[in-house]
Amino acid sequence: MGEISEALRRAKGSEPASSARESGTAKTYRDALEIKPVATRPEPGPPVKIPLQPQEEGHGRAVLLEPKSSVAEHYRHFAIRLNRTLKEADARSVLITSAEPSEGKTTTSCNLALALSSIAGGRQVAFVEFDIRRPSAAKELGVTPRVGIESVLAGEASLPEARLTTNLPDLDLYLAKNPREDAIALISGSPLPPILRELGRQYDLVVIDSPPVLPVPDVPLLLQHVDAALAVVWAGDSRKNAFKEMLDMLGQEKLVGVFLNQASGPRNNRYHGYYTPEHDPSLEGTAEEDATS
Repeated sequence: MGEISEALRRAKGSEPASSARESGTAKTYRDALEIKPVATRPEPGPPVKIPLQPQEEGHGRAVLLEPKSSVAEHYRHFAIRLNRTLKEADARSVLITSAEPSEGKTTTSCNLALALSSIAGGRQVAFVEFDIRRPSAAKELGVTPRVGIESVLAGEASLPEARLTTNLPDLDLYLAKNPREDAIALISGSPLPPILRELGRQYDLVVIDSPPVLPVPDVPLLLQHVDAALAVVWAGDSRKNAFKEMLDMLGQEKLVGVFLNQASGPRNNRYHGYYTPEHDPSLEGTAEEDATS
């Protein structure tokens, strides 16, 4: 009886199994993140150079490849306006998405991050790719990540290990390396909130490339943990009902604007329009037509 009483006494004083599991899991996430103050964050090595030579997939670097072109200037104007909107809303993270694939979401996200870093004035910008089902930002930017952000979400690597410093002093990249079939489990998992909180502590602005809204359920999960959202629309190809369905899913609370790509002409010769949420641009014409309507 004495042994049973002693066992009961120890059981009452011990931590519940579920709590122990949670503590162990939390410790794993903390170890993976290696959360440290900004001043002491580890340096990952020499900066990667974003190439200035055109490649097969280089539209995501239009701001750098053709700095004096109308496309680059439109991105910079857009970045200045968006930056002001985010400051007014006290928002430090913005998610870039589209209703459906192939609307220029990743191209816009990459150029936006480059343009924002060019006007940062010492403010630190992070570009994060959470489209881990079909990652393409690395090809757009012409770089190769050593460790993908998907490995951080899976607890297989630390956040500093996934960090790519660049030859642009105010821009760091956190890119996906390999597509993951378990993307929804990773996006909905416990590591995501602390990852985004840590990025928010280390950077003045976090630009997030997300999957499109309608094909997969990732965006509503991501949107819970970011301050603002921006929708990218390819005017000639986007269906009105898809556009409206996307806006319904995003909601008005965090939506800061719509970036409208022109339909006429080749896709690498784009005109860009910018609309605040209260506008409802017609998607039947080109961006230039809508901008004057």
